[in-house]
Amino acid sequence: MNRIDELAAGPLDEADEQILHSLGEIVAASDPVPAALTDQVKFALTVEALGAQVAELLEPEPIGVRSAYDTITTVTFSGDDLTVLLTLDSEHRPRRRITGWLSTPDATVQVHGPDGEVAAEVDEDGRFEVDFSRTGLVHLVIHPTGEPPARPVITPPIQI
Repeated sequence: MNRIDELAAGPLDEADEQILHSLGEIVAASDPVPAALTDQVKFALTVEALGAQVAELLEPEPIGVRSAYDTITTVTFSGDDLTVLLTLDSEHRPRRRITGWLSTPDATVQVHGPDGEVAAEVDEDGRFEVDFSRTGLVHLVIHPTGEPPARPVITPPIQI
C-alpha cells in the first residue's frame, strides 16, 4: 500500500476538515444550490411515496394579455379522472387566497404552501378555499374518496 492509499484509508484530521471546508465555500460561491431545488425534491418524494399521479397544467388561454409578464390568476390542472380549477387572489397583500373547484366533490384536498399543510374543506359543489399569510410555492394533494378507490392526484407547484 502506498502513502496516498494509507492517507485515504485513515481518519479525517484537522487539515482534511479545513480543505473540505474551503472546497465547500468555493463550490457554494461558484455553483450555489438553486433556490427551488429543495421544494422540487420534496415534491418528487411526495409523489413517489403516495404512488400518485401528477396532474397536468393546462395551458391558460391569454385573452387581452399585453405582455408575457402579466400575472395569471386562474390555473387549471387535469389528471386522469379529475380536473381542478384554481383562482389566485392577491388583492389583500401580503395574504394570498386560493379558491378551487374540483370536477367531483368526492375528494379531500391538502394544500401544501408557505404556511405548511392545510386541509381544505370541500363543499358539495367541489369548491374549497385556503388563505396563506405570505407568498411561496403551493401544490395540492387530492385524495378521491369515491368508489372504486383511485390514486391521489398531485398538482405541480405554483408560485402564489
